[in-house]
Amino acid sequence: MKSELSSTRPRRSAPMRDLEKVEFRSIRPEELTSLVDIEGVNLPLFMRSKVLVLARIDREFVGMCGIRGILNTSSTEVSEKFQGQGIGNELMTRVIDAARKRGEKLILSTAYTTNYRSLRLTQKFGFVNIFVFTGNEVDEMMTILPLSRLGWSAVVLLRLFRRASPRTLGLFYAVVQRLVSKT
Repeated sequence: MKSELSSTRPRRSAPMRDLEKVEFRSIRPEELTSLVDIEGVNLPLFMRSKVLVLARIDREFVGMCGIRGILNTSSTEVSEKFQGQGIGNELMTRVIDAARKRGEKLILSTAYTTNYRSLRLTQKFGFVNIFVFTGNEVDEMMTILPLSRLGWSAVVLLRLFRRASPRTLGLFYAVVQRLVSKT
């Protein structure tokens, strides 16, 4: 009787203990569609990336991470079947290393407060919580990973203004963008 019950339950695939099967590759956004079969991925978001790392097994999409824009907003996406296996960690490590090599000052990340995996990932890499955007269906947490003194300055200034009105925050955000883009 016990074996019948256990055979009807869905089995989870065993976690990939090592990442040897996964190919991690820095790519240009225009190479993306030729290197991997992608379904359900927000391609326009990644097509604007200045740093982009792809993870794949053969042509199967495993995940990708990139940064885009003046404030280097990060985006990470891992296929559901590969989540919890260290893919996001490896992608984020490679993107942060590439950003440092490029001389970037900071990396900004926003995640829904219900997206625990994303929030845990950013905390693990030292992203600093700045503030929570409220008022939408789901609140969003803004975090920053400072990569230089200027990055730390942005963290301090944003934390000072986190209780300001949305309009003041918008103006301040524009000032920080200009500071970061001029250096």
